[in-house]
Amino acid sequence: MLGIALILLATLIAATSYARWERRERAIREGGPLPPSLLPRLVGLGIAAVMISALVFILVDVAQGRR
Repeated sequence: MLGIALILLATLIAATSYARWERRERAIREGGPLPPSLLPRLVGLGIAAVMISALVFILVDVAQGRR
């Protein structure tokens, strides 16, 4: 499950990276401000969610005496 979540996060990054790069390149060429990106926040939240899920899975295993 955790692997699937990380694969989905990587797919999101890959799917949106070219469009973000293109917008920034255009802004640089035109001398305008760089457009903001929500992706760093989303990646951080996604990684945090995966890590919290991993912690929950580990704690459940320990509570059930599996480790």
